[in-house]
Amino acid sequence: MADGIRSRLVTAGRRRLGAVAYYGFASRLHPLLPGGRALRAALARGLCDGVGSRVNIAPGVRLAPGLRLHDDAGIGAGTVCTGPDRIELGERLIMGPQCLFVTNDHPVPPDGGRFWDQPARSAPIVVEADVFIGARVTVLPGVVIGRGAAVAAGAVVTRDVRPGAVVGGVPARELRHRLP
Repeated sequence: MADGIRSRLVTAGRRRLGAVAYYGFASRLHPLLPGGRALRAALARGLCDGVGSRVNIAPGVRLAPGLRLHDDAGIGAGTVCTGPDRIELGERLIMGPQCLFVTNDHPVPPDGGRFWDQPARSAPIVVEADVFIGARVTVLPGVVIGRGAAVAAGAVVTRDVRPGAVVGGVPARELRHRLP
């Protein structure tokens, strides 16, 4: 039992040190500075649940502990990943700047109830492989964005996006299908 506690403390300590190095230094490095991209990815490995190879984490990205970033994926500058649940970003993801991934929410209370009395809910977000996400897209809890989908800039994704769909708007709706 003592070994399990020690292991959790060591992991928590590594995450804290990684956070200090990432947010205090690496997340602010200019995108064209040699080695900045590799340094951000290396430090993200200590903060997140998983970071694949050849990832591109642009400057100013806020990382969540439950983030899992697969190979060849890119996160746009100024993107925020937040919440207690898992955020999984698939292979070969292309993302614009200032996106928001939120895994927790408070439901609107029925019959004029108080927001304060409503329990928070949390659900994972999954973005599958070969997806394009435009600038300033918001993805809400429990959403799955299917393989090969495209999300237009400024969209608010409140429900699942089927594979190959092109969606846009607030809330996002399917505009067309791009895959045969």
